[in-house]
Amino acid sequence: MVEANRFDPNALATNRAGALAAGQKSRLTIRLASMAFSSLASVAFGILWLYLAVITVPKQTIVNHWLALIIVVFLFLFGVIWIIDGVKNLVKDSFSLLRDILGGEVAVAEGPARKEYDGRHYASLWHRLFNSIWFFSVDQRAQYLEAFKGTHFYMLDGQRFIVSQKGYAALTEGPSYRLYYVPRSKRLVNIEPVPGEANA
Repeated sequence: MVEANRFDPNALATNRAGALAAGQKSRLTIRLASMAFSSLASVAFGILWLYLAVITVPKQTIVNHWLALIIVVFLFLFGVIWIIDGVKNLVKDSFSLLRDILGGEVAVAEGPARKEYDGRHYASLWHRLFNSIWFFSVDQRAQYLEAFKGTHFYMLDGQRFIVSQKGYAALTEGPSYRLYYVPRSKRLVNIEPVPGEANA
């Protein structure tokens, strides 16, 4: 299960001591850069729609044609939604992950974990957009873009931890596990079976 989630078994000793290993900090930093880029891209995408709505449409067209006015309003609202989504992800997810990286602390949850899949949960509007564009067509595309379809979780102590599809499939429900995660952004960094439950 460690391999399925791409965790580092060599970092377990450091995680047990309540700290992030150097390699884990590096991976989280790469993840942070990806999240920040996605958020800024959402904001830029929203600004593009605002530009199309406000700048490129002549004012006299808006006044003279109600259909053009409806289109402009739609483009404007679409742009605002993308900007709000980008700022929300930047503030909520990126900043909390940055604090986790700088703090270097690891929390632990222990007990029987279970799997949960939420087909309505998307990390961002990009995931929802790719899902709506691609998943209705060629079947082969689904296996390449499965990451954009819903979200897989481990559930423990009333908390949900996002995992990959492979990590989701690798979990055996019933035995107890120790889940190591960064406390603010709730991102898993490692996992191990509780000693004495080797059948996990």
